[in-house]
Amino acid sequence: MIVDKGKFYGCTNYKSEKCSFTLPKRWASKTLGKTAIKALITKGKTNSLKGFKKKNGDTFEAKLKLENNKLSFDFS
Repeated sequence: MIVDKGKFYGCTNYKSEKCSFTLPKRWASKTLGKTAIKALITKGKTNSLKGFKKKNGDTFEAKLKLENNKLSFDFS
């Protein structure tokens, strides 16, 4: 089970030998809501999300995907 751990989402047994899986609450200056986290865990990807920020401050829209417990952007 994935739960809110304050600054990130993690397993109920986070830091135990059984589970070290985590997901950030913020990615590219965007707060990831529970709907996005649920989609990542159950489907491995989200729908397109608005509000990500580049280093220069410009915003962009993208999907997120979770592969091999690594979070990344999906621009397809």
